[in-house]
Amino acid sequence: MREIVVGVDASVASERAMDWALGEAQSSGRPVRAVHAWSTPLWTGVGPGFGPIALGTPTDGAEIAKGLLEDLVAKGLSRCPSGPPVTVHPELRAGDPGRALVSASEDAGLLVVGGRGHGFVRNAVLGSATSYVLHHAQCPVMVVPETGPPRARIARVIVGVDGSPSSRTALRWGLDAARRADCPLIALHCWLLTTLPSRPPMQYVPPLSAYESEARSWLEQEVTAALPDTQQIDVHTELSHSGAASGLLDMTLADDLLVVGSRGHGGFASLVLGSVATQCSRHARGVVVVVRADQERLDQ
Repeated sequence: MREIVVGVDASVASERAMDWALGEAQSSGRPVRAVHAWSTPLWTGVGPGFGPIALGTPTDGAEIAKGLLEDLVAKGLSRCPSGPPVTVHPELRAGDPGRALVSASEDAGLLVVGGRGHGFVRNAVLGSATSYVLHHAQCPVMVVPETGPPRARIARVIVGVDGSPSSRTALRWGLDAARRADCPLIALHCWLLTTLPSRPPMQYVPPLSAYESEARSWLEQEVTAALPDTQQIDVHTELSHSGAASGLLDMTLADDLLVVGSRGHGGFASLVLGSVATQCSRHARGVVVVVRADQERLDQ
């Protein structure tokens, strides 16, 4: 059974990530591994003429980090709503948080991270560890924003659809999430005239409504092909005449779950994370899950 990994530190974003990881564990019956990575400098200068002073030993740093991790897990479990019990395994790692979480993701079904942790630049939208795992994680990544309501019932699961392999994986992942949350699934396709095939000069150009009808027909076929069995989940198809990132962000509310593929049809094939997934992870009002074409759903 693939576990849920959550990255924890002393930030508000991490606290919310823990709450979402526990909620996902309750709905899927999976254990949680709470990973805290730490590094403590042993020496620092205190001023001219004074020289460096010892802050402590690696053993001291490990003990402090261990106490912090145990406290974060205990507080998270105390906030967990009534429901099936959740097993949480705390794991302490020394070193860079991003690399530690990517390593932990190798055997995980889901990696949950906060939109911003403790770092040198407090006004950064995404922390460096979160940005790193979005590019390198070996499982779907859930990004929980620092602000917003506490975890509650998911109102809707919204999936960005563009016909790419990763967007089809996102549809299947989103269907599983909607089933566990018992909520509707919205398959959203954003389109512009500039993204449609060009026509030869002097050829008849249909009205905008004809393009929209064509796009809707394509979207319904794409959803049916990706989700032949919707498992009695209410699935809706929606169109947005807009850019992909802006359309998805405008549609998503704070109590929605947005699922996107890591890379769509645009951009360079060598990129691991596309611009749409990056923008959604940075600016969405709600929680975002980023999946790749070769990544499994949580229930597999």
